[in-house]
Amino acid sequence: LEQARKIAKIASKHLGGPPQRATIVPAETWKSNLSRHAIEHISSGSPVKAFVSIIEPSMLDSQVDLKDAKIFWGQKLLKQIFKWNDEEKRMIEASIDEVSIITSSRDFIKNELNLDEIIVDTSQTRDSKSMPLSPSIIYG
Repeated sequence: LEQARKIAKIASKHLGGPPQRATIVPAETWKSNLSRHAIEHISSGSPVKAFVSIIEPSMLDSQVDLKDAKIFWGQKLLKQIFKWNDEEKRMIEASIDEVSIITSSRDFIKNELNLDEIIVDTSQTRDSKSMPLSPSIIYG
């Protein structure tokens, strides 16, 4: 919520007033799956750099290109995996349902951020910057 408040302040300047609604875009399923596999790989004592060579289609959704997944690993996930604390890694390994958590917490989030509406975009059609445990937030 703290990060969402900071983003809301910036959005207020661009919107000419406080935002009225927010669209929350959870990470695509394949990002969560790949993150879980990477955490398991590293936890097993396997070399971090070797993970890219074992990324395979079964770790991804059918619409995700293997090349894109390897780029995501090298540009985003490799850095992020060392930023997650042990509790965050356990949540990813447990495959928590972020969409359900966010959806069931909509009213709480709406009240905390003083918004009229919260939309949870699960279409996964956006090229989002979301990461597991860190959904994108788009204010309007």
